[in-house]
Amino acid sequence: MLVQELRSKIDKLRDLFWSGGIANPMAVIEQVSYLIFMKRLEDMDIVHQHGAERRKERYRRSTTSARIVGMSGSDLSPA
Repeated sequence: MLVQELRSKIDKLRDLFWSGGIANPMAVIEQVSYLIFMKRLEDMDIVHQHGAERRKERYRRSTTSARIVGMSGSDLSPA
């Protein structure tokens, strides 16, 4: 991804947090870090699930039933 594209996406995300009432830059960084962590955890869970399916083993998810893949920012924020 190009630097300008990444910067644009980060600016849009920051604007979403700002419009949602989170104006403190450190709070935004904290929330983005949390979302990245949860996304990575979910991605790894999917990889392990597919491995278990190939081995015909039962798999128990390490995360809750909540999924963030394909969700918009408004879906992720509390109403």
